[in-house]
Amino acid sequence: MGRLLAVGLIVIAALVAVLVVNGEGPNKPEEKEAEAPRGQSSTVAAAAPKQKPQAGGEPGSQGTPVGATVSMKNLRFRPGSVSVEVGQAVRFVNDDDVAHTVLQDFGPRSGTSPQVDSDRIPPGETFSFVVRRNGLIAYVCTLHPTVMVGQVLAEKRAD
Repeated sequence: MGRLLAVGLIVIAALVAVLVVNGEGPNKPEEKEAEAPRGQSSTVAAAAPKQKPQAGGEPGSQGTPVGATVSMKNLRFRPGSVSVEVGQAVRFVNDDDVAHTVLQDFGPRSGTSPQVDSDRIPPGETFSFVVRRNGLIAYVCTLHPTVMVGQVLAEKRAD
């Protein structure tokens, strides 16, 4: 029993020595920043003021009414659930201090094209999409999927 304990302590001491000599591993932030391509950054910077869209350019501009606005703040979509009519836009405003995304959440399915799929939305920027089909559209922030989820209930217009 004493020999087994001695061998175990020697193995642990060897592992500690390897960690001390080589560092904690490849996840050191200063090394990742040093490896980043020149002229680029691995951090999100404040975005330049957005230019005014041209007529018909962005959903919510002339011709496409905004049916709901969702704020992204404190790692949450607020409100978490909105209702709009088919043909209306949903606008997401990043009021947070980190970037977010919006992606339709299908769960484990694959091969289905999402109605909602944004690039990274920097702080202070917006993203809009026009609802084309009725039904429930669940969405998630791919950067914060455990806490940022929401849904849009789209209904046909009552003509």
